[in-house]
Amino acid sequence: MHPAIASVLTSGPSDCKPHGPVRAADLACGRQRCDGSGCEPRQEGSKGPMTDIMQMDGDTMGGRIQRGRESLGITTAELAARLGVKPETMRGWERDRSEPRANRLITLSGILGVSPAWLLGGYGEVPDTVDLDENGMAARLDNLRARRDVLDREIARLEAAMAGASA
Repeated sequence: MHPAIASVLTSGPSDCKPHGPVRAADLACGRQRCDGSGCEPRQEGSKGPMTDIMQMDGDTMGGRIQRGRESLGITTAELAARLGVKPETMRGWERDRSEPRANRLITLSGILGVSPAWLLGGYGEVPDTVDLDENGMAARLDNLRARRDVLDREIARLEAAMAGASA
């Protein structure tokens, strides 16, 4: 992990000096590394690396990239063009097949209007849906309807299979 990004994720109050590598599991479990010996429980009411304001979501980096893109109402190809990468690269990131380098991650966070820490580890504010113009809203609505149709067909298929299995 890039040191600048790691410092965003591991920075805490002045009395907490992380020692050694901070594992994602340490942060995910809501604990902090203050003595260098391992994952120490955060004391009730203490202000460690994760506060009440900083909540972690359970998604992957690829899922967060996709959610950020969808909140803007743009396609994978459009986001790739804005970032200057190939659409295949963007799809790989969204599918968690690969991860962007630090410089691309910073640029991507700016385009999506989220913090690099949120993209990287899910810490911080979840992006709000931005106001879209009429064309953007229509495109997003079409996209959601198409996804709903796919889900409806899958639900019907599974219900039919279950009904056939119980008969």
